[in-house]
Amino acid sequence: MNELVKTLEHAAQDDRIQGILLEQGLFAAGYGMLEELTDYLKEFKAATGKPIYSYGEYYTQKGAALSTIADSTILHPGGIFELSGVGTSSTYYKDFFDKFGIEPLVVRGTGNKFKSAVEPYIASEMSDENRLQLTNLISQFWDFIGDQFESKGIDRAALDRAATNFIGMDADACLDAGLVDALGYKEDVMNHFEDRYSLLQYSDYAAQIPPVEAKDRIAIIYANGSIGSGSGDESTIGTENIVKALRKADKNKRVKAIVLRVNSPGGSALTSDIIHHTIGDIEKPLIVSQANYAASGGYYISCNADAIFTNSTTITGSIGIFMSLFTAEELMTETLGLKVEEVQTHPMANFPNLAKHPDEAQYAILQRMIDRGYADFTGKVAEGRSMDMDYL
Repeated sequence: MNELVKTLEHAAQDDRIQGILLEQGLFAAGYGMLEELTDYLKEFKAATGKPIYSYGEYYTQKGAALSTIADSTILHPGGIFELSGVGTSSTYYKDFFDKFGIEPLVVRGTGNKFKSAVEPYIASEMSDENRLQLTNLISQFWDFIGDQFESKGIDRAALDRAATNFIGMDADACLDAGLVDALGYKEDVMNHFEDRYSLLQYSDYAAQIPPVEAKDRIAIIYANGSIGSGSGDESTIGTENIVKALRKADKNKRVKAIVLRVNSPGGSALTSDIIHHTIGDIEKPLIVSQANYAASGGYYISCNADAIFTNSTTITGSIGIFMSLFTAEELMTETLGLKVEEVQTHPMANFPNLAKHPDEAQYAILQRMIDRGYADFTGKVAEGRSMDMDYL
């Protein structure tokens, strides 16, 4: 995204560039990055007055939303313009586990009912809390899509009818509804533009842009993927890759500020805490920019930044902590006829034990541990965001 922004800024000042042609495919970015891309392209149009065109044989729903910024949206005559609404589904396993004598052990922070990742293992149906938050989430995504089409002159009622009737499978119906502006085969569309312009691929143009040389710099550090132990890599967040990058940027005299770009659903509480602690030691201004999501551990590593910037469609927050394990005592003893004998010096020595569900005392130990972690998480969020704990 950073390269794209630089390229658009350069193109806006380049008199050779007369416009942009978006060749749509299986657009797979999350809603947060879709929102950012839409905003950047809108800024390009507003600053330059140069047109943007969009062509596709298959527009995903997100690609369809992106196409609304185009001066002309063109669809293949047999193509698809996907508009179906936004939905999500979860499979609930409790009854299945009960049939086989498998018992999940799930411990959440006391009162942390909205931490629903583990809910399918311990319930037969969706809780009111989870249904509420998922309804709000998908409604927010659909509202974003609706806002984009309203900018094209298609009101929400018309968009809802298009989704309900699934007209995106019929290119002619999409044209009649004003969802697209024209139908055409790719070779005809490309010939049309090649007769008027010299087409230049984005990658070729971006490669021509000289790097910006400046004495003072802003370091951008990418925290992308799930948070785990170990060093981490380009698609995972570990203790080494992020911590080293933060400390290196803080020591670099040419770096005047740090941007931590967070795109993470969360993960290890321990690694999140290590990164959080490192951020607290950073002396330079540190800004967090959140992409598609900065949830759970992703928010943990964000909360003590000097400022947090997010999108209206970013999934952020999800403040909570849980533990999940499985036992199969009934399956092993009653169904399979297996018997496990234990010898131990202390009550937790053989924990966790697949063949034995924890007793009340063991469960209480786990609950205290999770509650302590939950209190630590919420306390750090309240401190980092200068929020009252009761409000949080």
